[in-house]
Amino acid sequence: MENSIFYLGLSLIWTHELDAIHRREWKIFYIIGDWEEETAYWFWIIAHMPLFYLSYLLLDSATAENIQFYGRLSLDGFFIIHLALHLLLANHKENRFQSIGSKILVWCLGVCGLIDLGFILR
Repeated sequence: MENSIFYLGLSLIWTHELDAIHRREWKIFYIIGDWEEETAYWFWIIAHMPLFYLSYLLLDSATAENIQFYGRLSLDGFFIIHLALHLLLANHKENRFQSIGSKILVWCLGVCGLIDLGFILR
């Protein structure tokens, strides 16, 4: 069961990132939000490569247990911080995450991070 929560969190982050590209999430960040659209888009894409790489590495059975543990811990922390950032930036003029679907993805992702963190720290 506990791995299912983590896998759900990964599915939610990947799905959220598809939504984030559609909604141009980079516009709510203070540094890249003012960049030229194409530059910001490609920065956003490339910046997410380490997140995806880490998540695949964690799914590899050959990865050492301590790497799996700290990687999962880091991703859970990211899921929680990600929710906090969305809450902090909820009133930003460029925030386009107003649909119920977008909000469900972000909230459920943060909840999965909290629950999985409880599983791995017990």
